[in-house]
Amino acid sequence: MITIYSRLLRRPSALGQAVLVSLAALVVGCGGDPASTTSGSGGSNAGGATASTGGAGSAVGGGGSTSSTGGGGVGGAGQEGGFGPVADCGASVLSDAASQLVAGSFVELSMSGYDSALLDAGSSHHILQYSDKGVWDPNTCQALFVGGGHLSQVKYIAYRGSDNTWFHAPNPSWWCDTSQASNPYDCASHAYGHNALDPATGTLFFRLFNRADIYRHQVDGILDGVWDDAPALPSTPAGCIATALEYFPEMDKLVYVDCAGQDAYVLGPTDGSWQVIDGPFSMGAYHNYAVYNRIEQTVMFGAGNGSGAFHLLRANGSVTPTAVAPHDFHPEAQGSDLKILTVDPAGGDYLAYARNGEMWRYDVGTDSWSALSVSAPTDLNVAIPISSYNVVMFLQQAPAKVWLYKHSGP
Repeated sequence: MITIYSRLLRRPSALGQAVLVSLAALVVGCGGDPASTTSGSGGSNAGGATASTGGAGSAVGGGGSTSSTGGGGVGGAGQEGGFGPVADCGASVLSDAASQLVAGSFVELSMSGYDSALLDAGSSHHILQYSDKGVWDPNTCQALFVGGGHLSQVKYIAYRGSDNTWFHAPNPSWWCDTSQASNPYDCASHAYGHNALDPATGTLFFRLFNRADIYRHQVDGILDGVWDDAPALPSTPAGCIATALEYFPEMDKLVYVDCAGQDAYVLGPTDGSWQVIDGPFSMGAYHNYAVYNRIEQTVMFGAGNGSGAFHLLRANGSVTPTAVAPHDFHPEAQGSDLKILTVDPAGGDYLAYARNGEMWRYDVGTDSWSALSVSAPTDLNVAIPISSYNVVMFLQQAPAKVWLYKHSGP
């Protein structure tokens, strides 16, 4: 009965989501099948956070959230198109931390379930390797990420905002056990930039590396392992080993960066095949990037191995080059080379991060890059813009920590 109800309520409110999770936990406690519900620990509002201006905060255990400040999302330009964040994800540790965070600062956020075991991919690898972005579903108030280690396991993990908990979501229907496969390449994949989400419908997309297949999944308050196939990529773009997907709500299309042909491809919800946006667009041979900006209503794409060249895709399908980034981009970059491209969901600056803690901003209006005076934590792996609270969540593997960054006020 719980499974049927969760499918009828495909876009539950934060309160409805919490009720579903509680009911599911009750069923498991009474002998239900744990595989039919989300796994992971179920701590309620575990942990908390303290912030510091211009630098990294430190975690505080216990406590949790006691107030409702900061719960409201800001629609901005996106909400006018019907795909902005929900009005209120409810009171939570995340909402409190976001509302108390000063612009230009980081804070470490204590969360239940986020540890080295969650990130472990086996064979001394982890799922954040060769990756740079996850996604936020504003309908269910969940952060989502699919990734894997080198020739090791792929995992679908998620963060549930209602009770401040990370968990290992059910394995996707396309998943296979790398340790049991005759050819581990059939099962293994890094994430690269291959996670994308349509915020209007809660549809999550993922691509395994070097494949024509694009998988899609309906995100519900209680996650399941049901995925299906989107139309496959044509042969030339499918030959791009590692690149990026992104959803462009104003176009209502999924965007694929074709490093093989130096083009871009788009796919609408009812399209039977991908349509090319002809280049050539200068970019690296692989390990490319693509990030949507709901304020500027653009997708910034390009870069990759040996390249800092980016382009802006606009809703009318036009593409223009940007100023070249100050350093090359790579998902395992070291030193001052840039690893992460993300976006400030409040002000619309694109943000670039290097593992040594340096950060840069790209201003769409002036077509210029500038260094930030922010003291960021080093060795961060993945960024997830949280549109409901106007902050960016960063995932770190060593040590296993989660950080929030607020770029602009309030």
